[in-house]
Amino acid sequence: MGMKTKNADLKPVGLQLFTLREMLGESKESFLSTMKHVSRIGYAGVEGGLGEASKFGMTPEQYKELLDGLGLTLITGPGPKNDLSNIEEISRLKKLFGFEYLFGGFGWDEFKTMESVRKTADLINRMTTALKPHVSTSVITLGDARITPLIVAGDLRSIGDVQIGPVSL
Repeated sequence: MGMKTKNADLKPVGLQLFTLREMLGESKESFLSTMKHVSRIGYAGVEGGLGEASKFGMTPEQYKELLDGLGLTLITGPGPKNDLSNIEEISRLKKLFGFEYLFGGFGWDEFKTMESVRKTADLINRMTTALKPHVSTSVITLGDARITPLIVAGDLRSIGDVQIGPVSL
C-alpha cells in the first residue's frame, strides 16, 4: 500500500477513491481513465472501488486484474452488512485481493443515545466475532469519510473498551 517513492523515510499513503467520486464518473471509460491517473500520480494503493467496478459491469476478478495492471493494490475490503450476510463474500474477496483491513461506517443516529451506543457496540461485537477468522482489522467511521474514524480494538462489551482517535499513518 502507499505511494511509490524512492525515499524510504516517507510513510506510505493510499488514496480513498470516494474522494474522486465525481471524477470516477458515470461511465466505465471515465472510471478506467481516473484509475490510470491515480496510478500515474504515484499511488500504489486504493481504498474501495469495488462498488464502482461492479457498477460498470466488472467482476471482482476483473477489478483485481485492472489494479494489478496499473500497479495498484486494494488496501481495504468492504465491511460487513448489519445482518452479517456477506461474511463469506468478504472472505472470498480477501483471498483474491489480499487486503488486511475492512472499511465500514455508521451514522450519527447509532451514537445518539446511550441505548443506541449499546446496540451499536453489540452489533460491532457480532461483526468482530464473525470476521475474526477472515481479517485482522476493521475501521469504522461515524457519519462519513470526513469524520475522524473510530478504531475498534478487541471486544466492545462496554463503552470503555472503545478506543477513539484519528487513524495514524
